Amino acid sequence: MSLQPINLLEAEKYIKNNINLQIVNNSKGISSPIIYLSGPPGCGKSSLMEQIAIKLDMSLNVKYLSTMLIEQISGLPIPSSDKKEYNWSKPELFSENSSKIKGNSSKTILFLDDAHLCSKSIQSYLFQLLTYHSIHDHKLSDSTIIILAGNRAQDRSGAQPIMAPIVNRLLFLDTATTTENWVKDFAVSNGVRNDVISFLEFYPDLLSSEPLESASFASPRSWTYFSLSLDQLESEQEITTNDYLTLGRGHIGQEYAGKFTEYKKLFCKWNAKDFLSEKNSLPNFSDLSKIDCYTLMSSITSEFIKNLRMKNYDSSNEEIQNQIKVVSELFNKLIINAKEIIPLGLRLIYLSENAKTKQANIFMSFMKTNPALLEAAKTILNVKK
Repeated sequence: MSLQPINLLEAEKYIKNNINLQIVNNSKGISSPIIYLSGPPGCGKSSLMEQIAIKLDMSLNVKYLSTMLIEQISGLPIPSSDKKEYNWSKPELFSENSSKIKGNSSKTILFLDDAHLCSKSIQSYLFQLLTYHSIHDHKLSDSTIIILAGNRAQDRSGAQPIMAPIVNRLLFLDTATTTENWVKDFAVSNGVRNDVISFLEFYPDLLSSEPLESASFASPRSWTYFSLSLDQLESEQEITTNDYLTLGRGHIGQEYAGKFTEYKKLFCKWNAKDFLSEKNSLPNFSDLSKIDCYTLMSSITSEFIKNLRMKNYDSSNEEIQNQIKVVSELFNKLIINAKEIIPLGLRLIYLSENAKTKQANIFMSFMKTNPALLEAAKTILNVKK
């Protein structure tokens, strides 16, 4: 039976288990299998390791094997005073001065990224490291845990074959991510634009495309960069259709850039500010297509979330209270005409509020206006019926 790549969220369980196994075995002087986290470029492997390090309160020491010289991995031979013997200097690979994350515990994750680009000569030292936790005369501390990551042969990333003795010491986790988990675990908390998030929630299969050489392709990373580029340009001037196409083509590829731009036209045709300020009444939903219903909901909830951030999620604020009434009316109308899209709108509100306040007071206020929304809430919160 052929197995599909596991979701990054599921991979976290196995990574933590391997970290604990290494901690136990290191203290006993026993070798351990080492996780090799594989997956397409930009799927979130590095971000996952940062999240795990923070959760475990461990330091994260990131080394990019593709950019290290052999001397940085092996160390250098230093002759004795009589030049009859040689000792080896401590490999830069062992240096912890450049840890990306500083945890409070004494334990460190040595995260060896770009492992798929290791040459045979580097792999020979990697064999020593995985087998003996040392290179030449220098040994890693028992509190250091090793994790590898890299791309796959099919990712057009220049992957080198890994020698069998090394393969036999690894636990390969072939990973991928879904739009749902990317939104939940990364996009909202890292400020990815709401129009990008809502587009991908409506078209979840467009989060990633086939990796290409010398041409842009879609990945969680490239969508994030696209969002950052749009934010920067929008801070300087009004964004045009050509801007969406140009930046999109450069980040996510021409086809996906075209689809996003068409979606954005529908998204922007609704004046969310006027709806929320009650200058305009909500339209007759029975006259709208599903995509119109979705872009209207996305436009209003995105503007609402932006206002919530500006008001620090203060539900007692009079302006926010009035906007809650408008958004409640929106969801109540959608129950009749497009019930299936409601969880997508509610979910963004919940994730945004929860990421900031660790509460869901505003989210739950919508349940009070219409008990039917509770079913949508169960979907979001994974509550069993």
